[in-house]
Amino acid sequence: QRYLRAGVRTYLVSATRFETFDRRPPDMRDRTIVFYDPRELTAVEVEQGGKRFVVQPAGDRRWALVEPRGYGLDAQGMSFSATAMTKMRAAEVRDGVDRAAAGVDHPDALVLTFQRIEAQPVTVRIAPQRDGLYRVRRDDRDRTYVIRETQVRSLTRGFGLEF
Repeated sequence: QRYLRAGVRTYLVSATRFETFDRRPPDMRDRTIVFYDPRELTAVEVEQGGKRFVVQPAGDRRWALVEPRGYGLDAQGMSFSATAMTKMRAAEVRDGVDRAAAGVDHPDALVLTFQRIEAQPVTVRIAPQRDGLYRVRRDDRDRTYVIRETQVRSLTRGFGLEF
């Protein structure tokens, strides 16, 4: 049993019900980083650690490697990673974190540029892991996102990137 004070009144509440009130409010901010139908895109550029790949949609959940030509990537793994890039959602949203603190301009950051049909490109930067977290920024938003390691692995594995 616990006591709960509301204004001038005090109530006796069971501990189980008290826990209902003893929580952070739900985060109602949109955690979507990008969400594109591949048919909206002309290409996705993937850059990290001096490596650069350009892929284009080539049908239902399939992607074609445009640059570099003849690079030996597993087509199925690359398509999986490229599809994962088009639908990125954050675990957390953090306002008030500047670019330097987020680490997204680090030379080893993963940079994804989405070339869209008849629209400005959108660039997403993922900082190397720090404190167990991956911080993400879109160049067109003043917001920092946090994604999990499993999500980063699904984005990089198909391109053979170690991040």
